[in-house]
Amino acid sequence: MDLNTIFTRLETRPQLRQNITMEQVLGFIALTTRLVRDINHCQPLPVSASGEPPPTLPPSIVEFLEAALKLSPEDAEECWETFREVVWDAPAPEVSVRQVETMFEVHGHPSGLSESSQTFYPPNIVCTQPACTNRKPLKKSHSEEVVAFTRALGPRPAWAVHLYCNECKTSYHNNYHIQAGQRQYYLGVPEFIQVGEHQYVERLVAEDWIGLMVSAWVSASNLANTYNFQASMPRQMHAASTQFRTALTTEQVWDTIVVLALLEDADYRNAPLRTPHTGDQKNRFVDAMTLRNERMILEGQPELTHYCDNCMRVYDNPDGTQNKTQAILSDGIAMGRPCCGEFKCQIPLANNCHRFCPTHFHLHFKCAVIGCNADVAEGSKSCPDPVHQEMERQLHLPGRSMALLSARLRHVITARTDSSVAVEEVLAAVEGEVDGEVEFQEHAGQVQMQPQPAPGSIGTLEPSSNAFGPSPCPATKSDSGNRKHKALWNRRRTHNEQILVRPCGTMCARATMYGAEAVSNVLHMVKQTFSIPRTVKPDLFIYDSNCNALREVSANNNTWFDNVGMPVDVFHHKSKHKISDTFCQEHCNPANYAEMKTPDGKWYFNSSAAEQCLRWFGGYAAIVREMLPVKYDFFLDEMILRRNRIIRAQLERRGKYPNYAII
Repeated sequence: MDLNTIFTRLETRPQLRQNITMEQVLGFIALTTRLVRDINHCQPLPVSASGEPPPTLPPSIVEFLEAALKLSPEDAEECWETFREVVWDAPAPEVSVRQVETMFEVHGHPSGLSESSQTFYPPNIVCTQPACTNRKPLKKSHSEEVVAFTRALGPRPAWAVHLYCNECKTSYHNNYHIQAGQRQYYLGVPEFIQVGEHQYVERLVAEDWIGLMVSAWVSASNLANTYNFQASMPRQMHAASTQFRTALTTEQVWDTIVVLALLEDADYRNAPLRTPHTGDQKNRFVDAMTLRNERMILEGQPELTHYCDNCMRVYDNPDGTQNKTQAILSDGIAMGRPCCGEFKCQIPLANNCHRFCPTHFHLHFKCAVIGCNADVAEGSKSCPDPVHQEMERQLHLPGRSMALLSARLRHVITARTDSSVAVEEVLAAVEGEVDGEVEFQEHAGQVQMQPQPAPGSIGTLEPSSNAFGPSPCPATKSDSGNRKHKALWNRRRTHNEQILVRPCGTMCARATMYGAEAVSNVLHMVKQTFSIPRTVKPDLFIYDSNCNALREVSANNNTWFDNVGMPVDVFHHKSKHKISDTFCQEHCNPANYAEMKTPDGKWYFNSSAAEQCLRWFGGYAAIVREMLPVKYDFFLDEMILRRNRIIRAQLERRGKYPNYAII
């Protein structure tokens, strides 16, 4: 359809020319182009079969255009009469996008433009520094070729243009500006996130990746492999010649997820993200992640003050007054990261290949057998003691690492068939490393390595420091004359992750336990979490080892728990706790807590919610097993935060009225 025809039609409609803007015309064509099939489907059979644009629009389409473009029904109909041939002959929107890209590929470079329609400019054209007096448009610029990882078209060549202010020496980029070696990101999340010096990832792609991590535990390496596979399909191939690799790397996926999370956090707080511009990319966001981790400890998860009909019960008393009961649950799972080999040391490793932190680094040169302080023999992790040398030799016999880890794996599978700890142990076996302590038995000079089960996660009483007298020998000796040795040949790992969960499935807090799931540590976690300003102390603390926890509270006269009920969860009390344990039956039997039961005798709260959450949480064991503390904490907290959003949306759909406590 030529322009003369359009002008002729517009001349006969002076009222339409006065009523609509060019923006509305372009919007009308864009929207109706996407609705061609809908428009045609509603027409009488002869009109649909003709292949010509129908004379009128269906009422539903008119109503939509009226709302979307602020057009009157009469103007919408007149627009259709004027532009219907343009709409009917236009290519499908997705075809149009590819046609535009093809035009840039073929004609862009010879014309001095990019081979892609995508060019990344700063959001501003003048300097925005408050102290700078230069308010003229910035003309000093630098352009460089980059790669844009898109959802629809795969990796595309693009250009990034940087503007520079000569007066205040500020360099403006698409995502941030640079001054004095520091980046300050703009508020909000951009359409494309810069994840490397020459790499940009579309926000939609980043959200897809992080969604897959939350819902399906997909690793960064698998996300990169999947994207590269899809980008290699014929429909996404292009003839662009870029000087940079168009293959996505695992590190770029991780940087995308970290930057997206940091930008969303900064936007939520209305405070710009700041990072160093110099230095290695792998260290660029460590300080920002550390600050977010510290805020998470001081302020808690956004859902920390959550309550809903599933986790808080409001009920009537016989005297006509009302009471409320809000519950919190706790449980742990044996997953973790490398940590210092010195027991309970919380100083981070400088490198995840090290066995000891910088403070205890000298222990690398001491015998790996626990309790032996002799220097190591050359080329060995043990001292010259023949028994210790034999222990190390046995560890490295072909198949011994696999045999030891297979024994741990059988224990895990027996205890928890859906646990991802099994995945972690298999990975360790493939790598040929045995992290954690390994036990040996010595008898008459003969040494035998013992199969050591994977550590479980159950609350225990922590023995006092003087519970055991000093041992004259680093090995323990049984009545039968056998000596038991323990050695730490490789890295120690943190013991378990402990979580606090509402009965509705909302996760309130997470903590890393270094030595064991000691009930004293669990109690400390509960107290610290609900001592954060704006929180409300729970009325019920449901925990599978509450009989031990309550003994700890009583022994230490911990008054913080005076008004907190401490029952064991229903499942563990029925199956794991002895009827003969009078203390447990009197104080921790959930049947003793009337507020946990409905009038018809059913349990009001889902006391197994913590274990159910751990089925999801344990899926990250294999992903985080090699992370250092900053990234480990940041990643797990981010996964919890995003899962909580999903849980909250589900509760809203089910009419459970999720809300936040106001103090």
